[in-house]
Amino acid sequence: MRRERVLREALEEGEGGFWYSPDARVFRDPRYLLSVVAGSKRQCEVHWSRCSPEERERLIRQVAQQVREAGGEGLRWWVGPDTRPEDMETRLRQRGFRLDEEVEVLWWELGRDPLPRLPTFRVPPGLRADQVVDETALRISRRIASESFGMEPASEEAMAK
Repeated sequence: MRRERVLREALEEGEGGFWYSPDARVFRDPRYLLSVVAGSKRQCEVHWSRCSPEERERLIRQVAQQVREAGGEGLRWWVGPDTRPEDMETRLRQRGFRLDEEVEVLWWELGRDPLPRLPTFRVPPGLRADQVVDETALRISRRIASESFGMEPASEEAMAK
C-alpha cells in the first residue's frame, strides 16, 4: 500500500509522527532520534532506534551521555515493532528501565484539500471535545496535556511558536 510505503520511508529517514517540545534539543543519528528538554525527566526521549546487536550497549551509553550533557534528568526510550535489535526492550529493562506506558498510535491521512478533512469520532457521554482554533484554546489544551501526561508546562516562548 502507498500509505505504508510512505510511512516506512518517513520512519527510515528518521522523521514521521514524532512530537517533541519546541524547547527540545534534537539529536538525529542514523541509528536513533533523541529529543532532550533540559531540566526535564519525561521530555527526554528516544523516539526510535535501530542498531545491530553488537552496537546496542554502546548506543545506550551514548544516548544516556547525550541526555546528561544536554541537561536532561531522565530518559524515556520508545520501543516498537521497528526497534532493532528486537531484544532492545529486554536490554533496557536489564539496565534499569521500567515500562512507563503502552500506547497504540492511530493516524489518519489529511489529504490535499485546502481545508482539513478532520475525522469524525464519537465523544463518550459526559465529555466534550473541541477543536483548538485560537490561543486561549491552545493554552487550555497544553495545560490539560501537561497535567494528563506529566509534561512540563509549555514555556511562553514555545507558546509563541
